[in-house]
Amino acid sequence: MKIAFSLVSLVLASTLTSNAAEPMVHSFDLTGARAVPFHVEFTSDLTGCAVVGTNGTVQSRNMQTGAILAEIASPADPQGGPLDPFGFAFIPPSGQIVVGGGTNLSVHDARTGAKTRSLEPAPSRIGSIQVSPDGHHVAARPGHATLAGLTFWNLPTGQRLRHLPTDCPPGAYNIRMRHGTGLPQVPAPEWMEPNGRNAFAPTGHRFFSVLEGADVDVWDLDQARCLGTWHPGPTRGRASAIVALDDHRVAISVNDHELRVIDPIANTKTILIAGHPIPGPTALEIRDLALSGDGRRLAVAGMRMKSRPAVMAPAGDVVYDVPLRGEVQVWDVATAKVLTTLQGRPTEKFVKVAVDHTGSRVAAVHNGVSIQANWTTATQQHYARNPTEPLRVTVWDLPGGN
Repeated sequence: MKIAFSLVSLVLASTLTSNAAEPMVHSFDLTGARAVPFHVEFTSDLTGCAVVGTNGTVQSRNMQTGAILAEIASPADPQGGPLDPFGFAFIPPSGQIVVGGGTNLSVHDARTGAKTRSLEPAPSRIGSIQVSPDGHHVAARPGHATLAGLTFWNLPTGQRLRHLPTDCPPGAYNIRMRHGTGLPQVPAPEWMEPNGRNAFAPTGHRFFSVLEGADVDVWDLDQARCLGTWHPGPTRGRASAIVALDDHRVAISVNDHELRVIDPIANTKTILIAGHPIPGPTALEIRDLALSGDGRRLAVAGMRMKSRPAVMAPAGDVVYDVPLRGEVQVWDVATAKVLTTLQGRPTEKFVKVAVDHTGSRVAAVHNGVSIQANWTTATQQHYARNPTEPLRVTVWDLPGGN
C-alpha cells in the first residue's frame, strides 16, 4: 500500500560563515511514518532514507521526492506485523538495507524491498542496529530495557562474530560510571548501557560506546576485546550523541550544549563548543552528530536557544530554553572551524542529522513538534514525547568548497 506524501517547497534562511553562495534547500514531510525521529536512517550518499511506517513496515523512500519505494515487513513476522522492538540500517555504499525483528536479521534491496539473504540469528531480541561505514560489520543491542550487551556480525558472510553479554546495573536514572583502571589492556566491562550511544570507527575496526556519565568504552573488533574505558575526569555529564572521527578520536556532545573531541587512547580532550559557562546570550542545544564519508566534515544539529532567568535558582542564573530556530553547523574536522551554519524554521528542532560521503549534502530531521517561544523545557519534553505533526526532512546541497 502506498501512503500519501506531501512535498513542501521551502525557502529557508541559510547563514554562511563565508561569502560563498547560499546552499540549495528543499524539505518534505514524512507523511505515513511513525513520529520517531531517531528511527530515520539515510543512505551514505543521501539519495534515500528509511522510516517505520504507521503500518509497522520499514519504508524505503526517495530523498528528492519523499515517495515510498518499498515496504519491508519485519523478518520476525512474515505476515507483516509491527516491528517492536526493531532495528534497520543501510549498508554503505550499496543500495541494500539490514532489517532486524525479533532475533532475526535480513538484507533487502532498498529499491524493491526484495530479500537477498539472512544473517545468523541474534542471541536476544534486537532493539537497534548499526552498520560500520565500510559496510563490513553490523552491531546490535538487545531490545529489552533491562538487557545490555553487544552482538557483532560479519556482513559479507552473515555470520555472528561474537556476543558480548554484560549485566545491566540497577537504577535507570543514576549516572553510571566505570570503576576500572582505564586504557589500555583491560578486560571487558561488567556492564554497559542498554540504550547507550554508540559509533563505529570509519574503518570498522573499532567501536565506541558512550555512557551516561560521559565515560567512553573502546572495543577492538579485530581482537574481539574491550580495550578499556576513557574517564572524562571531574567534569562529567550526560552524553547525548557520539560520532567516531577515526580509529582513535570521537566527538561527543555533553549536557546538551558542550561539544568535545576526545582521544581515549592518548587520553586527550578538546572542547569545540563550551558548555559551562556558556559564552553569550544564546546556545546551540545539540541533539545529533554526523561525519561525512570522507571524514572531512562534522555536522552538529539541534536548536539555537536563547537564555532566560532560571526559576527557583540563585540570582543571575539562566537557562537556555527559549527557541530561536533549528540549526546545523558544518565543521571542518582538520581545522576545527565552523564552515557553514544552516538555519531552519523558528519552530524546528533538528534531532537527527546526516552528511553524504563528500560533505556536499546535509540532511536533518525535525522532530514533529512546532516549539513555541513560551514553552518551558518541561513543556518541550512533553510534546517531544507526543508529537502532533509529521516528521520533516530538510536537505541542503552546499556550494562547492564547503
